[in-house]
Amino acid sequence: MPRYIEETVQKIIEMKEEDLREIFERVKETFLADWKNYYYEQSYQQALAIFETLMIDKATPKSAQREVLESFSYEKFKEYQQGWLKSGK
Repeated sequence: MPRYIEETVQKIIEMKEEDLREIFERVKETFLADWKNYYYEQSYQQALAIFETLMIDKATPKSAQREVLESFSYEKFKEYQQGWLKSGK
């Protein structure tokens, strides 16, 4: 396990800026599509997600998350990168 962790961290450190930007854009598009399609899901699935939002402290609804993510750019991601790496979020 220690070797796996060491190699993973090393690969992250060696990633190029273009690779990070591509990964960011791909993940962002995936989330946006998932959150847009969320409202087409069965009502019981929506109810479970709303229940989670109500029960978990600081949880936000998918619509609010999508709204924030639409305006979030790679440049903002880079600005916040040091903070989220420290806090794990």
